Amino acid sequence: MIRQASHQDFDFIYEAIVQSEYSGGDIFPYESLFGMKPVEFKETVFNIFEEEIDGMFIPYDIPTKEELISTLQIHHEIYQHVSSQRPKHVGGDAIYRNT
Repeated sequence: MIRQASHQDFDFIYEAIVQSEYSGGDIFPYESLFGMKPVEFKETVFNIFEEEIDGMFIPYDIPTKEELISTLQIHHEIYQHVSSQRPKHVGGDAIYRNT
């Protein structure tokens, strides 16, 4: 189920953002770049969350499992077709390698 985030979700979203910024390390990039500690960053992020911009909507159109599988199958079929059209021997006696 997808729903619009509410104020109760802000802490969770903030933590997800911060952890992704750390990327498994111990350096907070906003502190390195702007001298902004995580607590200051939290205040800024919460202020951004509170903003409502007219006409601004980011749709999160998440494909279903079936749509993903279908897309992957189409890509695989295209790959197979293109691969079948490639020459099997590239120049002289060289054997074509699958990569």
